[in-house]
Amino acid sequence: MTNHHAQSCIRVDSRWKAILVLAAVSLMAFPLWLDQALGKNQMSGFVVIDPGHGGIDPGTRSSNGIDEKTIVLAVAKDMVPLLKRDHIKFILTRDRDKYVSLIRRVQIANRPGDRLLLSIHCDYFKEHGMEGFTVLYAQGASHDSHVAAHLIAAGLIHEGFTCHEVRMDTRGLEVLDKSKCPAVLVELGFISDPHDVRYLTSKSGRHRLAAGLVRGLAMFLHKTQ
Repeated sequence: MTNHHAQSCIRVDSRWKAILVLAAVSLMAFPLWLDQALGKNQMSGFVVIDPGHGGIDPGTRSSNGIDEKTIVLAVAKDMVPLLKRDHIKFILTRDRDKYVSLIRRVQIANRPGDRLLLSIHCDYFKEHGMEGFTVLYAQGASHDSHVAAHLIAAGLIHEGFTCHEVRMDTRGLEVLDKSKCPAVLVELGFISDPHDVRYLTSKSGRHRLAAGLVRGLAMFLHKTQ
């Protein structure tokens, strides 16, 4: 650029600068508006949301008498409007209090095109002092499973939750080991801990959990799209 041209740019009227900035912003945003109008910004592939337990299998129980199956289903349902808002295609392995076998959960996750299995549970430890969420992936899990685990943890941390750990699970959990798509299991908190129980059994706490999970899912899907 010559000095003459540089000086000309510097002397551009402030009103024109404002117009140019507005035009640039409009042009950058236009593709997003167009995608929304045409419905083309929905992310490809389904996320399988798997609320653990259900029906005859209550899971563990909190000190105030609320079953794990009830907590995780409530969080999954709170995720639904947030997933729709973010244009994330999804399927629930159960949307009510019913028993779904582990084999059936894996079958749902192994449909062609599924992007991720997210299984939701609550943790329990008989002694006090354990708190926070845990994110698990299978031994020998894919790179995408590792990425998903850490991004979902980041989403929950963003909502103010304490991370207990993100780690490989060596117990041979069927939903992790037999899923062909990337898979993670989130223990939302320790149902045995008084602090965790307060957010696990409150509407506001469960909504924040749902928001953190969806934030992590969205980051994963954008990163691996």
